[in-house]
Parts: sequence; structure tokens; C-alpha cells
Amino acid sequence: MTEGQPETYVFETVPEHEIDHVAAQIRQEPHLLNEEKVIARYRAAGLDTDPDPFSDSIVDRLLQALSGRRPYSVIRIGDGEVGLLALGQEPETPTLDRFAAERTIMNCPDRFRVNEPGFQRLKADMAAAVDAADAVGVVGMWRAAPMAEAPFAESLATDVYTDIRGRAGHWRSVRLLLAMAEAGRLEGKFICSAHNYLHLVRKVGALVSAASGTICITNQPAAVASLRERFPKQRIDLMELNRTRQPAGALPDEPGFLHELEARLPDDLSGRLVLIGAGIWAETYCTWAKQRGAVAVDLGSGFDLLGGRLTRKMHRKFLETRGLTLEDILTGR
Repeated sequence: MTEGQPETYVFETVPEHEIDHVAAQIRQEPHLLNEEKVIARYRAAGLDTDPDPFSDSIVDRLLQALSGRRPYSVIRIGDGEVGLLALGQEPETPTLDRFAAERTIMNCPDRFRVNEPGFQRLKADMAAAVDAADAVGVVGMWRAAPMAEAPFAESLATDVYTDIRGRAGHWRSVRLLLAMAEAGRLEGKFICSAHNYLHLVRKVGALVSAASGTICITNQPAAVASLRERFPKQRIDLMELNRTRQPAGALPDEPGFLHELEARLPDDLSGRLVLIGAGIWAETYCTWAKQRGAVAVDLGSGFDLLGGRLTRKMHRKFLETRGLTLEDILTGR
């Protein structure tokens, strides 16, 4: 793709009746936007739950796994990941499902020309990642700026017409994961906030120090260089991903980059920490790293913070909420 030239997509638009369907759902179920009610439903499903993204509960679990050289994985399901899980879940939204999944895929540096076999394969991979995970970060249990459920629902239902991927994705990430929990599909998993990465970047020193070695799967070598400077006595390896998006006209027909990464992973990762910032592919990489014995963590845009960059509104809200500076994050204060 030439710079300045717009992307070309298979799914260019979403029929308005599909958007109407999602907006109606939101207005009919505003209680799903109430943090306390969402937390209560996870707990009523018998799940161990900590909604506080700033709690040490997930850190403690990771440290115990590293100490015992026990495989463990932490994944996070947000609006992008749920776009794959939701494929085909509702017969009323077939185009929306594929529109959202395609936009998410095409927003990644590593991407491919979307097609139906590819969609179904990625859906299966995402479902497998949820099945394999020990901890699942979910949306809906914590918000930096809480809002009463009725006005929040109306705002979200209105905004879904102008941001169908993001706003519908947010809604579905709350709704679908709760449904999975209540159907018993998350049994035995620790349920935490999808924003836990904000706290994990502060605790990364303890995690790196407890591991026999760390692998960072990311397209941000500067963030890894910063980690090495902070912890010179620890082994920290970089497994670099594609740093620039391929032009749309040159995309492969299959996501071969997934298995290229798998082939690069060492066979024995017991006792090692694997930190992953790879967009929607992170969940699959977590699965493969855990299978090799690693403690694998989807750190997401936490790599931006480790690299000294505030790239999202949530990063700034996080710092404001906790009264922190970026320097506090980088020094673990």
C-alpha cells in the first residue's frame, strides 16, 4: 500500500439492520454495563474473581508459577479478541462479525488477506487460547471513569453507529465472556480485569527476577532494550515481530506468520517468562508458550509503557487514577 492510500477491505460496510440489532441489545440489557452486577455474575458462576486491575493477585499467581516452574498463561479478551470469538454466534449479524474481525486483523503489522477458512481457523485458535488459559482478563469489571448504567447504555447504543467495531466489540466482550462463564466454559480459571497489564508493567521487575530467563515477543525492540538496561543481570531475549505493516496488495492468503513464530519458540521454556505484545495474535502465542512450559503473559500495549510512551487514553487515566507518573512505572515505584 502506497503511503496515504486507503486500505481496501473485503467487508466495506455493515447493514444498518445489523447495527440496529446490537443497539437494541444494549438498550435492553443496560445491567451489563454495571460493574458491580457483572462482578456478581462471575462470582455467582463459581469463579475466583478479582476485578481490581491494581491488585497483586495476578502478580502473586505468576510468581508462584515461576517459582514452581509450572506452566501458566494470562490472556486478555477485549474488543479485538472477541471479534474472533463472536464469529457466527448471532445469526442476525453475519456481516458485522466479519467486518469487525477484518478490521482488527488489518490493524496488525502481521496480517493476511482475510477469507472464510482463515476466519474460522482464527476463531478456533482464540477459543483454544481461552480453554488453555489459567487467567482471563475481561472487560466490564472495572472502568477508569464509571457511569450509571442507563446513560452509559444509551451513549454506547448511540455511538455504535459511528464506531461499529470498537463500541460493538466492547459490548460483546462483556456479554459473550459472561455467557461463557455462566455456561461453565471458564471453569477453574482466575477472572481478572483486562486492564491488569497496567499493573503488571509496574511489577515486571519482580517477574523478570523470578524467571530463569525472559523472552519478549513484540515489535518494540526499544522497550526490550529499556528492560535490559533496568535488569542487566537478567537474561532478556527479544523475539521480534514484523515492525511495519505489509501493503494490502502484497498480503498472503494464510496467516503463515503464526507458525513461523511457533517454530522459533524453544522447545523447553520451563521456568521462563514470556511477555507478549502482539495484538490479537498474543493469545495464540500464549497458548504455544505455555505448552512448552512457560509462564506466558499478554502484556499488550504495556510494551508502550515499558518503552516510555503513553499511546492510549487508558494509560493516562491509569496514571491519573493512581497518582503516578510514567517514571514511576519505569522504576516500579
